[in-house]
Amino acid sequence: MRQLTALQGHPLRTGGVSVWMGASSIVLGVVLVIAGLVRYRRNRVQLDEGGFQPAGLLLDLVTLFTVLFGLALAAYLTYVERSGG
Repeated sequence: MRQLTALQGHPLRTGGVSVWMGASSIVLGVVLVIAGLVRYRRNRVQLDEGGFQPAGLLLDLVTLFTVLFGLALAAYLTYVERSGG
């Protein structure tokens, strides 16, 4: 985005909060992928043994925080775009 902005002749803006939100979403995404793999392997073992324990509240909390984070990021980016930087 910075290169495109520079090529169009607009002044470059600093990243601000969006850089930190983007970096944290990447790190949290990697953590969630690893947690998903661990959960998958645990479920596979449980199913092979004839039992299964659903994820429960933890899955609900992760989903809620992910949705809230996404909405906050969308709101912030919309605000930044409308305010001009």
